[in-house]
Amino acid sequence: MPHRPVPVAAEAPGASAAVREWNRQLQRIDRLQTQLAGLQALGQAHRLALQTATATVREALRELQRQLARRLTDALDGKQLAGPHRQAALVQLARLATELLAAGDATARDAHDRLSDVPLAERQARSRAAWQQRVEGWRQQTHEQQARREARQARRDSRREQRAARRCAADIPALPPADVLPEEDPALLLRRLFRQLASALHPDREPDPRQRERKTALMAEANRAHGSGDLPALLRLQQQVLQAEPASQWDDARLAALVQLLRQQAADLERERAAQQQALAWEAGLPGGVPAREDTLAASREAAVQALEQACRDARDTLARTTTSGGLQRWLASAATTSD
Repeated sequence: MPHRPVPVAAEAPGASAAVREWNRQLQRIDRLQTQLAGLQALGQAHRLALQTATATVREALRELQRQLARRLTDALDGKQLAGPHRQAALVQLARLATELLAAGDATARDAHDRLSDVPLAERQARSRAAWQQRVEGWRQQTHEQQARREARQARRDSRREQRAARRCAADIPALPPADVLPEEDPALLLRRLFRQLASALHPDREPDPRQRERKTALMAEANRAHGSGDLPALLRLQQQVLQAEPASQWDDARLAALVQLLRQQAADLERERAAQQQALAWEAGLPGGVPAREDTLAASREAAVQALEQACRDARDTLARTTTSGGLQRWLASAATTSD
């Protein structure tokens, strides 16, 4: 669903600190949501471009892998390989079968399972377990570094919020605890806003089929916004459905209370943006610290094409070297040494 920002409160000259902070947080959330939508679009465009750029060379590589898999299968069926050579051939056949199976070709997998005492699925499970152990080791090594980064960010956020609170306090008279109204509690205000929307949008109370369908969709949006604490989305629905007073007409105490929710939502969006950026960079195979942008992703696609072209050259060279039984055995011995 496209992001629709909530209009900021009217900010006349000399506007209170509460109004200024309200607008600042709304603009911050709008900017972050726009950046998140841009990251999602960038990722989709990258995947489509990568698929297009590598389609031809991937198919060429798959055909070369099929030829090598058939050569290994024929040698194993013909009893040309024994001992370490046979085991090395099964390892290479399992590798080829895994890659071909990912492309929808199960022929090499079936040949491997017919010839090997260890089915391909079991080999893959062992490989995943070994990889998981390496990942866990990496996570343990980087945990302290991540914790330090988060602690530094938390201190920065805390200092920023303290400065904002001081700015608000300069403009908003402090209320004694006995004068704090329940509706000035941010969580209560959020729940009250949601209840108003739920009452107005209840589909079962709408006899008109078209309006019932419309209210059902709006109610789903309200549920999503309430569940995620998305205050701007609830405010937008409030103004759309209830024609309620806009935020520009709220008093400073109410705005200051709800600013706490906006800050929390903005912090969550910043974490989500960082996570999406990191995930896209990892997916594209970018070096550590290199952000995912149009230019860096284009470079990663070029590198992917070049890597596939090199894999094709290596596969052709392997096929040329393994035309004889002796050549096949020498290649298997070399491959086993390399993998060790």
